[in-house]
Amino acid sequence: MALLPLLVALSAPAAAQQVESMLPVMDDLGTLITKLEGDGFQITDMTLGIAFEGAAPTVVPVPVGQDDNVMMVAVGDKDRIEDLDLLVYDDRGQLVGQDDMTDNTPIVGFQALRSGLYEAQIVVARSKAEYSGGFFSMVTSYPIGQMPISTASTWQIARTAVELLELEGYQVYHGEWETVMEEGAAGFLLPLEAGRLCRAVAVGSPERAKKVRLHVVDGYDQAIGEGEHDGIYSVVDFFSTGDPNTMFVVQASKLKRKITDTHAVVIVACK
Repeated sequence: MALLPLLVALSAPAAAQQVESMLPVMDDLGTLITKLEGDGFQITDMTLGIAFEGAAPTVVPVPVGQDDNVMMVAVGDKDRIEDLDLLVYDDRGQLVGQDDMTDNTPIVGFQALRSGLYEAQIVVARSKAEYSGGFFSMVTSYPIGQMPISTASTWQIARTAVELLELEGYQVYHGEWETVMEEGAAGFLLPLEAGRLCRAVAVGSPERAKKVRLHVVDGYDQAIGEGEHDGIYSVVDFFSTGDPNTMFVVQASKLKRKITDTHAVVIVACK
């Protein structure tokens, strides 16, 4: 389902704004990152998105390794959401954990019996009276016996990207973490309303990456937009086609010495 029509429901009719800011959720995400990394957790996945009360859950696919002690934490938009739930299913569709307590920060911990692509479901159990949903962030992590590879500086740059996009009148819809090997690629699907002027920004880790590049392709692997790149930043301006299989692909063309992979965050916004 296209996101733009749904976004209207985030605002009260009498107080609708051209751009609904994701910055409060980004700030909560930064606090969560600091807490997890300070407690010795390695962050392996992050997502920013939108969820709606009474709608189907927002699904976040998360790769998980066998025997990993996984902790997933979601944070709801405190200005719009009063109660956010989190349910996690394994690669066979079996429920492995859930948090449906009445709060805005659900936490699910479990030990993965198998490696595979697990499914986290974000559910808005109750939004504030004047709203029907809001933004959320979700982090996947696991404890390690050493200092984790920090994601804080990448988050800070991504937050700046969100702020600049909003200042230019872009509505930010989605943020996605990708782990990329040198000269490798990773990506995700995101349907967008047809005919919109959109901008996607990829930000690589300043500690690990030298050059990243972002591509936007349709379901036939045809290029919709090619990223201009300058070091760890890559920006794609494009008109959305409405293709439900629109994919955002980030490549790590060059990493720092003795580094074999990097994390990157991709932010997607449209006018």
